Amino acid sequence: MLIKTEKRKTRNGMNDQYWQTWYFMRCEYCGKEEWYSHSKYIVKGGNISRRFCSRECWYKYTKEEEKNCWDCGIILNEENWVGIKYAYICKNCRKRHKKEQWHKLRKLVIEKYGGKCVHCGEGRIGCLVMDHVNNDGAKERRERFKNGPSGLYIWLKDNPVSSNYQILCWNCNWLKRMEGKSLSKIRKEIIEGYGGVCENCGEDNPMVLGIHHKDGGGKREREQKHHSALWVELKHEGYPRGKHSLLCLNCNNLIER
Repeated sequence: MLIKTEKRKTRNGMNDQYWQTWYFMRCEYCGKEEWYSHSKYIVKGGNISRRFCSRECWYKYTKEEEKNCWDCGIILNEENWVGIKYAYICKNCRKRHKKEQWHKLRKLVIEKYGGKCVHCGEGRIGCLVMDHVNNDGAKERRERFKNGPSGLYIWLKDNPVSSNYQILCWNCNWLKRMEGKSLSKIRKEIIEGYGGVCENCGEDNPMVLGIHHKDGGGKREREQKHHSALWVELKHEGYPRGKHSLLCLNCNNLIER
């Protein structure tokens, strides 16, 4: 906190004399009072040094005072605050902002590469994904883009269109990956038991059909049991449709996004 100021004569590196403003400050955390020159006042961090004698006092003060998320306004605490690195924002808002940034980046790259599946013509952004023409995606992620798919999409955005990449929908991408492979017996039975077609679009290729959790609890259920165990359970229960349905990969990803 600023208490008073005064002008003092000082000299610069060329030994020229001039008047300089000095600030007498009181730290709002530890109460320390000290004179600061204009240069030190700026070096210490601008607005921070106006209220605190050091960055350490500022950190301690921010942990003790009541803070609100600048986006949703909830009171921040150790459980919902992402930390001082991301300023005053809760974990939920931070997660939502990152998701919005990711979808914006995906849309930009997909539109740059044509905006539709090169095999079937699917044009809904939520159904499309970047495919490695030479099937070397796993190797490239290990060697070049270790921070996940965002690294690849940032590179694609900043560089000219490459012939090593193409746009496929989730259905066509999975069919390309599963070429020459077959479904297990239990999965075929599950798909037939639920009608054999996607409930949203009518897709009938069994290779791209799967069980969708209507309540959004698929991840939680997979952590508790293997998918084959779930299929056996659904078969014994007579293929119940209360919490589960049959969707293709395109429709499943549209709902989850």
